[in-house]
Amino acid sequence: MLGAEIMSWLALAPPALATPPTHGQLHRLCRYHARQLRGRARDPRLAAEPRQRAEAQAAWIRDVLRHHPLNDDLARTVRQSAALLRELAGGMLSAEHT
Repeated sequence: MLGAEIMSWLALAPPALATPPTHGQLHRLCRYHARQLRGRARDPRLAAEPRQRAEAQAAWIRDVLRHHPLNDDLARTVRQSAALLRELAGGMLSAEHT
Protein backbone atom coordinates (compact mmCIF):
# COMPACT_ATOMS: atom_id res chain seq x y z
CA MET A 1 0.00 0.00 0.00
CA LEU A 2 2.75 2.44 0.87
CA GLY A 3 4.47 1.77 -2.45
CA ALA A 4 1.36 2.79 -4.39
CA GLU A 5 1.08 6.01 -2.38
CA ILE A 6 4.70 6.85 -3.08
CA MET A 7 4.32 6.16 -6.80
CA SER A 8 1.19 8.31 -7.03
CA TRP A 9 2.99 11.11 -5.19
CA LEU A 10 5.94 10.87 -7.55
CA ALA A 11 3.76 11.21 -10.62
CA LEU A 12 1.52 14.05 -9.44
CA ALA A 13 3.79 17.04 -9.21
CA PRO A 14 7.21 17.94 -10.57
CA PRO A 15 9.94 18.58 -8.01
CA ALA A 16 10.38 22.13 -6.79
CA LEU A 17 13.39 23.91 -8.23
CA ALA A 18 15.67 26.45 -6.61
CA THR A 19 17.20 29.30 -8.60
CA PRO A 20 19.54 28.10 -9.97
CA PRO A 21 18.45 24.46 -9.70
CA THR A 22 20.80 21.98 -8.08
CA HIS A 23 22.11 18.88 -9.80
CA GLY A 24 19.81 16.69 -7.72
CA GLN A 25 16.75 18.79 -8.58
CA LEU A 26 17.52 18.61 -12.31
CA HIS A 27 18.06 14.87 -12.00
CA ARG A 28 14.69 14.43 -10.25
CA LEU A 29 12.97 16.61 -12.86
CA CYS A 30 14.43 14.45 -15.63
CA ARG A 31 13.07 11.33 -13.93
CA TYR A 32 9.67 13.04 -13.55
CA HIS A 33 9.64 13.96 -17.24
CA ALA A 34 10.59 10.39 -18.18
CA ARG A 35 7.61 9.06 -16.17
CA GLN A 36 5.30 11.59 -17.81
CA LEU A 37 6.59 10.70 -21.28
CA ARG A 38 6.22 6.97 -20.67
CA GLY A 39 2.62 7.65 -19.66
CA ARG A 40 2.02 9.60 -22.88
CA ALA A 41 3.62 6.76 -24.86
CA ARG A 42 0.94 4.41 -23.48
CA ASP A 43 -1.95 6.85 -24.09
CA PRO A 44 -4.28 5.37 -26.74
CA ARG A 45 -5.72 8.83 -27.48
CA LEU A 46 -2.44 9.86 -29.12
CA ALA A 47 -1.50 8.82 -32.64
CA ALA A 48 1.37 6.40 -33.14
CA GLU A 49 3.97 9.03 -34.11
CA PRO A 50 3.59 11.21 -30.97
CA ARG A 51 3.61 8.08 -28.78
CA GLN A 52 6.85 6.95 -30.45
CA ARG A 53 8.40 10.39 -29.91
CA ALA A 54 7.41 10.27 -26.24
CA GLU A 55 8.93 6.80 -25.82
CA ALA A 56 12.11 7.85 -27.64
CA GLN A 57 12.52 10.91 -25.40
CA ALA A 58 11.96 8.80 -22.28
CA ALA A 59 14.66 6.40 -23.50
CA TRP A 60 16.96 9.38 -24.19
CA ILE A 61 16.47 10.62 -20.63
CA ARG A 62 17.25 7.17 -19.26
CA ASP A 63 20.51 7.09 -21.28
CA VAL A 64 21.49 10.60 -20.20
CA LEU A 65 20.95 9.74 -16.53
CA ARG A 66 23.02 6.55 -16.84
CA HIS A 67 26.11 8.46 -17.99
CA HIS A 68 26.58 10.75 -14.96
CA PRO A 69 25.52 13.95 -16.75
CA LEU A 70 26.69 17.46 -16.03
CA ASN A 71 24.20 20.16 -15.07
CA ASP A 72 24.26 21.52 -18.65
CA ASP A 73 23.28 18.10 -20.00
CA LEU A 74 20.45 17.83 -17.49
CA ALA A 75 19.19 21.35 -18.22
CA ARG A 76 19.18 20.67 -21.97
CA THR A 77 17.32 17.40 -21.43
CA VAL A 78 14.76 19.16 -19.21
CA ARG A 79 14.17 21.83 -21.88
CA GLN A 80 13.75 19.24 -24.65
CA SER A 81 11.43 17.08 -22.57
CA ALA A 82 9.34 20.00 -21.36
CA ALA A 83 8.89 21.22 -24.95
CA LEU A 84 7.76 17.77 -26.07
CA LEU A 85 5.37 17.42 -23.13
CA ARG A 86 3.86 20.84 -23.93
CA GLU A 87 3.51 19.84 -27.59
CA LEU A 88 1.84 16.56 -26.66
CA ALA A 89 -0.49 18.30 -24.22
CA GLY A 90 -1.41 20.87 -26.88
CA GLY A 91 -2.17 18.09 -29.34
CA MET A 92 -4.31 16.32 -26.76
CA LEU A 93 -6.32 19.48 -26.06
CA SER A 94 -6.93 20.22 -29.71
CA ALA A 95 -7.84 16.59 -30.43
CA GLU A 96 -10.37 16.55 -27.58
CA HIS A 97 -12.07 19.76 -28.77
CA THR A 98 -12.48 18.70 -32.41
